[in-house]
Amino acid sequence: MGRRIITTQLESKKAAKIDGYFDRLIKYIPSEIVGAWIAIKGLITSADDVPINLLLWVLFVVFLVLTVVWILKLTSESTKP
Repeated sequence: MGRRIITTQLESKKAAKIDGYFDRLIKYIPSEIVGAWIAIKGLITSADDVPINLLLWVLFVVFLVLTVVWILKLTSESTKP
């Protein structure tokens, strides 16, 4: 299962089923970003004398941007827009 969302049969390379709501939702959540969030959040919350809330919000914004870049990179194909 690739990360490309298939909304019509013409978008698939072979006879593949059209993605439903839950299939699209799962494809939009990159597990690499979620794993990095959990690891870094654990490191931040275990540290002493750091502004935890500020760091978590900054980390959230950074990972939100990384998610968009990561999905665009993984779903880009040279023959498709």
